[in-house]
Amino acid sequence: MRGWDGGVAKRVAAASFTELEQVVSEMFPETQSREWRLYYITDTRNVHDSLSRVSDDTSLEEYLALYNRPTLLVYFADKSPSHSPTQSSVHQRDYHSQSSGSSNDRNKNAHDNWAELVRERDGKKCVFSDEAYVYGKRNLQAAHIFGVNSSTKKEREQAGVRNVYDPRNGIMLCSLLHHEFDKHGWCMDKEGTFHLSSRLQHDERFKHFIGKKIRRPSGEDLSIFPSASIFEARYQRFLQKTSSSSSSSSSSPSSSTRVVRSGVVKSHNSFDTLALMAHKMHGPSD
Repeated sequence: MRGWDGGVAKRVAAASFTELEQVVSEMFPETQSREWRLYYITDTRNVHDSLSRVSDDTSLEEYLALYNRPTLLVYFADKSPSHSPTQSSVHQRDYHSQSSGSSNDRNKNAHDNWAELVRERDGKKCVFSDEAYVYGKRNLQAAHIFGVNSSTKKEREQAGVRNVYDPRNGIMLCSLLHHEFDKHGWCMDKEGTFHLSSRLQHDERFKHFIGKKIRRPSGEDLSIFPSASIFEARYQRFLQKTSSSSSSSSSSPSSSTRVVRSGVVKSHNSFDTLALMAHKMHGPSD
């Protein structure tokens, strides 16, 4: 984002138009006393006809779905150039014809843009293993904290993620960790500490991650990194999923429920519970 008249563009994060308005007011204090609007240009060779406005959550979603997303421009009615936009010239246009077509095409563009931003922010490395990205291979992937299809809009909103392609809804992971993260094999807590599920507690590929802290970016990139509240919401979901899975498996008298938290293993054997119940009902057994 930058001013209409020019200046240095800054990377910003906003999960909704309301949040974007707050970001604009912080970057441009004059918005408190001047009328302003947000635009982007999809074809610099034809500014008049390729000008689009971002004014609500719907138009923000359309902007985020664009391929090779252009810079957002903050326009002041009493300050910007005389050839500035008018309401009659504002309408949605395809960006180099890449955002046209089916909804699947648009979703792919949105995902690719989001993945590239997450990859650059995290230094092209896994935030836990530090494995480096190799161009042309799928050894490293941008992982959704709250998935496009595996989470509800309400669940994302409660976590502070209103847009599924918000960069704060993603982290770079090696393929091994990504696969198990989606299956709730492990999760990080609000401090970014790695926790392993009981299902993987004996898997040597994961044991050395227990208790490890997530690697965070520095500088401006930290503003578009997942917040503690987003991590905490995902961690609570992880605990619910693993607890539910353990409860299902404990229907067998010989099964055992275990939770591994930062290297501490707590167990409860359902056979012992049944024996205690029998003791209370019939007295001690021989």
